[in-house]
Parts: sequence; structure tokens; C-alpha cells
Amino acid sequence: MSNELIQKMQENLKLLDVYGSLLTDKQQDIFRYVYEDDLSFSEIAENLGISKAAVSDTIKRTTAILNEYESKLRIIEKQEKRHKLLIELKNYPENIEKILEELIKIDEDI
Repeated sequence: MSNELIQKMQENLKLLDVYGSLLTDKQQDIFRYVYEDDLSFSEIAENLGISKAAVSDTIKRTTAILNEYESKLRIIEKQEKRHKLLIELKNYPENIEKILEELIKIDEDI
């Protein structure tokens, strides 16, 4: 499996963790079967009694929905910025004022 594919899978799982509760149960289940359980579309289709095309369509739609949530809400982006700033604070405590200003700015940018 390529690094790019692994990275995309990790991103999709992160999106699911943050926004999964906004999806339907069916969307969540199919997405988890693909990205957590590593089931093929054929296996999922057989288990759920639907077509492979339905599985594929659900994955495409769900991915688009999750990306749209992130583009509007930017929760993951903000979490990652906060994490970087906290690491910077740990490594360079003398920059506390600058880092605190940046942390505040992240939360004010809604």
C-alpha cells in the first residue's frame, strides 16, 4: 500500500472520528467497514444485501460530505494548529506570549 493511500485512509478516519455522528448509521457503517475493517466493496455489499455500486456511491458521497463539513467547520485544521503550537510552547517556552496570541486567534477565527 502506498504512503499516499495510507495517508488518505488516515485522513478519512480522522474525518469520521470528528464528524461521524453527523452521518446516517448506514453511512457510518459502510465507511467503517472500508476504512476500519478493511473490507472490500464486494464483502460489504454481500453482508448488507446491496450492490457494489451502492457501496461505492455511499463511500463517494460520505467522503464528500465529511470533506464539506471540514471545509466549513475546520475542526481538524484547528486541532492540528493547536497541537503544533503546544509543541512549540513546550520546546520554546520563551515564546509564550506569541504562542498564546496565536492560540487565541485560532479560536476567534470562526
